[in-house]
Amino acid sequence: MMVVSLPGELTVGNAAALRSLLLSALEAGEPVELDGRAVSEVDAAGLQVLWSAGVTARAKSLSLTFCRQGASRPLIEAIDLTGLGRLRDGQWLVEEANHG
Repeated sequence: MMVVSLPGELTVGNAAALRSLLLSALEAGEPVELDGRAVSEVDAAGLQVLWSAGVTARAKSLSLTFCRQGASRPLIEAIDLTGLGRLRDGQWLVEEANHG
């Protein structure tokens, strides 16, 4: 499993860099775990990049997960508010949200 540390800002200002980071991790062909402890700000663009990475992971039959305990309050609140992920066995699963 590859661990990817998310940057402090998941915002429109760094959405392209975040997209590249996540796509590179998924291209390695192994499950990806997101470490969101450093995230201090999240906007719609950042959430869209996470959602898109979840779609890509699903298409490649890979998991893209992050632990609730390993995520910052702003990230948890954004995920809870939007329904981007679902909780199962202590982990937020992005790919489950993509399929209702």
